[in-house]
Amino acid sequence: MLPKEQRRFRPPSLYDLTSTDETSAVEKPDTSLDPENFLQAEVGLRGQADGWSWSMSAYRTWIEDMIIRSPIESGQSAVLKANGDGFIQGLEVEIGYDWSLSWRSEIRLSWMDGEVDQMLDDNATGPVAIGGRNYTPVGRAPDRLMPSQAEFLTRYAPEGLSWWAEFSLLAVGKADDLSLKDETDKSRIPEEGTPSYAIIGLRGGRDFGERTTLTLAVENLGDADFRVHGSGVNGPGRNFIFSLSHSF
Repeated sequence: MLPKEQRRFRPPSLYDLTSTDETSAVEKPDTSLDPENFLQAEVGLRGQADGWSWSMSAYRTWIEDMIIRSPIESGQSAVLKANGDGFIQGLEVEIGYDWSLSWRSEIRLSWMDGEVDQMLDDNATGPVAIGGRNYTPVGRAPDRLMPSQAEFLTRYAPEGLSWWAEFSLLAVGKADDLSLKDETDKSRIPEEGTPSYAIIGLRGGRDFGERTTLTLAVENLGDADFRVHGSGVNGPGRNFIFSLSHSF
């Protein structure tokens, strides 16, 4: 059992206080922003027995006065900077099994959820007046909240031989739990969220002596269309990698 507790503090940076632009957004300087405060608690469990190994952790971060950016008008690029409270929580699990001295499989799972106070532009009925407009406080996901992921790997490394091979499968869920700002960031995030995807990979290598290693890999074997959530750039299609390393 591995319990952990951390406290963090971040004052507003010069960028937070004085910036006038950000990717896909127009800002106004705001020197009234409060410092951010975070309290994180985490508990983990790790062990191994009879060929099995496992590592599990659960965490939660309580957020106070996080600097958030909310759209001022729907469909517009201007944003309002303000402080908001909320939380981020998640689970991470890794399980491995040695089928034999040569075969090993692993599966890794991750899940994250969160909510932070944001300002929904509602000039007609919003109860909070800021800068001549009215807003309604709402709880939404923090910017670019990562989706659930699962990764499976199987590795074959023959005992007593100098080569190995590995198969991998990465599956990423749809990222449609968006902040107010993410909903307007059309250059980085599709209208209904970043689609789910799955990527297959093959890798293999061989050692030549103690200093030289040759590695061959095929990434995205199925040539899937995918984008890492919030990156704004589509990932590469099927690609082949050859590497030769030598240490002196």
